[in-house]
Amino acid sequence: MEVNWLPEQVLDYIIVPLHEHLAPILDRLATIELKMQEFDEMQQKMRRFEEMEAKLQHLEAVETRMLQLEASLQRALGTFLPRVEQVLEGMEDSPSISARSSTNRGASNAPVRESVIEAAKVGDIESIQHFISQGAHQNEFDASMENALFHAVRNGHIEAVKVLLEAGIDANAVNIREQTSLMLAVHAGHKDIAEALLEHGANIDSDDDEGATAIWYASSTGHSDIVEMLIKKGASIDFGQSYEDPFTTTLEVAAQNGYAETVKTILTVGSGWFVSDLEDALCITDSPDVVWAIARAIPHEFWGEVGARAVMSATRDGRCNALEAMLQAGAPTTQRNMNGLTPLHCASSHENTAAILSLVVNGADIEASDNKGRTPLHLAAIHGKEKSVRALLAKQANRHAIDKRGRTPFDAATSDSVRDLLDDVIR
Repeated sequence: MEVNWLPEQVLDYIIVPLHEHLAPILDRLATIELKMQEFDEMQQKMRRFEEMEAKLQHLEAVETRMLQLEASLQRALGTFLPRVEQVLEGMEDSPSISARSSTNRGASNAPVRESVIEAAKVGDIESIQHFISQGAHQNEFDASMENALFHAVRNGHIEAVKVLLEAGIDANAVNIREQTSLMLAVHAGHKDIAEALLEHGANIDSDDDEGATAIWYASSTGHSDIVEMLIKKGASIDFGQSYEDPFTTTLEVAAQNGYAETVKTILTVGSGWFVSDLEDALCITDSPDVVWAIARAIPHEFWGEVGARAVMSATRDGRCNALEAMLQAGAPTTQRNMNGLTPLHCASSHENTAAILSLVVNGADIEASDNKGRTPLHLAAIHGKEKSVRALLAKQANRHAIDKRGRTPFDAATSDSVRDLLDDVIR
């Protein structure tokens, strides 16, 4: 039976009831939209709070560093003032340099350097022995408060080092930076000199004014054989930290500089490492060999969790070489942060196309959505990362994906060039 509706009846029986039914829904949607705006404002306040907290932590770190420098200065004054007095007394009691030189020339034809330090620099044993006979080796220092031993060590003159040590020169003397001769020896890779210093009482765990020890110096320059020797002689591995960067341990400095063999040595010869130590080292290197060395040392049951965090870190920092090695070692790509962002989200927003391709090839979900329903393509569009958009589209990312605000990547795009890439008509 056909019903003929009059306009008034349509209004009374359909439009009005429909409006009455939809009105609460529309009000609810408006409330939700308002709550979302409030939530966004709250997140912005949280970000500002986090920035202020980071600045406060930086100021606290600066204050701590200033206190450490003050303590170092006090230690230096306590060390050097008696030494300066000793030098001055020695100058009063000893003949002048010119007098010593002329006396020597009269006694023999052997060349004598101007000072024991100059002789040590070139490894002139005969001149060194001459000055030793006059006691000059004990109380002569340069402007950096370095004695002859420092200069013999720095220039790799092992025989000169031995002569000075046998004459009783202080093997634990420190320069103006509180560095010892042992630190200089291991940093330069002079293993034989380092062994000679240790045999004559050099303190293996002395630290400089930044807290770095001999094994830290050896690790920072990749001298694996010296690192092994120091560990076997009792050097404390976890003692080798720097006050300037308190998170750079002996293991981390080797990893950061890409010294895979040194990392292996520290992990195999040393002991007492925690999984967190290995993760910290993994999160600062860009060396595939270092990644593999650390990955093999991490117990299998921890690798998934540790590897996932390391992947996120490498993606965020743009360490693509390390990222590729982590993925090859089986690290997962599904780790999310508190905002629901995956490594692929991070790579896309930072325009790290190499990381995007590596992650997708290794199984990353290209349509994964964060807490706001945004896919990696959404973030690439929001941040105006044209190269990221191209890379994601090449891997068949869905340009029609909808976030929780009902936006497609095209709607969220902030640049015309990105909109052009996402526009189906222009495609």
